[in-house]
Amino acid sequence: MREIFKRTLQTTLQLPYVLISLAAGLLAGLSFSTGYIFTQKPPFDYYLNSCLASQHLTVFFMICGIMLMALVSAFGSGLIASEAHEGTLRMLTAKPNSRTSILAGKLLGMLLGSLLLMTLALFTMFGAEFLVGDFDGNIAAGLFTYAPGYLLYGLIVTLFFGSLSALLSCIMKKRIGALLPMLLVTLMVLVIPMIIRLVMTYGSGKTSAAFSFIDMNYHFGKIFAWCMDLCGGIHGSSNQLEAMSVLTNIFKETTIDLDLTRQISYSTIMVENNRLPGPALVISYLLLTAVNLA
Repeated sequence: MREIFKRTLQTTLQLPYVLISLAAGLLAGLSFSTGYIFTQKPPFDYYLNSCLASQHLTVFFMICGIMLMALVSAFGSGLIASEAHEGTLRMLTAKPNSRTSILAGKLLGMLLGSLLLMTLALFTMFGAEFLVGDFDGNIAAGLFTYAPGYLLYGLIVTLFFGSLSALLSCIMKKRIGALLPMLLVTLMVLVIPMIIRLVMTYGSGKTSAAFSFIDMNYHFGKIFAWCMDLCGGIHGSSNQLEAMSVLTNIFKETTIDLDLTRQISYSTIMVENNRLPGPALVISYLLLTAVNLA
C-alpha cells in the first residue's frame, strides 16, 4: 500500500499539475487584487467586506471550483480505469496486494496530492494579492483570516469529487467514461443551477423552494458559507453580497419593515437563505462520500 500511495502521490504532483495550480492561483490573485486599487480608500469595514466578498467568490469558483474539481475529477477518473486499460492492474493484484489496499493507497495518494495542489494555488493567490493589491496590513490580515475555511471547504470538495470519480472509474473501466459524468457534476455545481434560477426568477419573480433540494450550486454554496462561518462569517451590504446571491443563492433579498425604511434610503436588505441548513448539507455530502468509497 505504501508504494502505491507514493506512486499515486508523485503522479498527482507532476510538474504540469503544479504549474496549473500556480497559474490558477496567480490568475485568481491578480484578477481579484487589480479591482481594489483606490486613490482614496473607503471606510475600513466597508472596504474589508467588499474585498472579502470578491475573494470568497474567487476561491469558490476558481480555486476550489474550476481548478480543484477539474484536477480531482481527472485524477479520480483514471485511478482504476487507467490501470485496467493499460493492463497494469493485473500486475498490481498479482503482487501481495489486496484490492482494498490498492484502492486505499491510490485514494489517499490522490486526495493528499489534490489538497497540496489546492493549498499551493491558494497561497499563490494570497501572494499575488499582497504583492499587487493596494492592501494595508489590517486588510491583508483580514483576507488571510479565511484561509483555514478555504482549506476546509477544499477538503470537502476533494473528498466528494475524489470518491465519486473513483467510483465511476471502477464502474466504467475507461477514463473518458468516468470523466464525462464528472464534467456534468462540475457544471451542476458551478453553472447549470444558476442559469435555471435566473430563468425561474425572470418568469415568476422567485425561485422554487423545491428546487433547492436538487440545486448543487446552492448546496456547495451553503457548505462554503458554513466553512466561512468558522472563520468569522460572510458579511456586507446588499450591494456587496448581491453577486454572491445571484451566483450561489446563499443570500436573498428581503423587504425591510416600512417603519424602518423611513430612516434609511433603501427598502431591501440581504439575509442568509436558510432553506437548507449548512451543517446538514455537510453531513449529507460526507455520507455520500462514504457511500461512494464503500
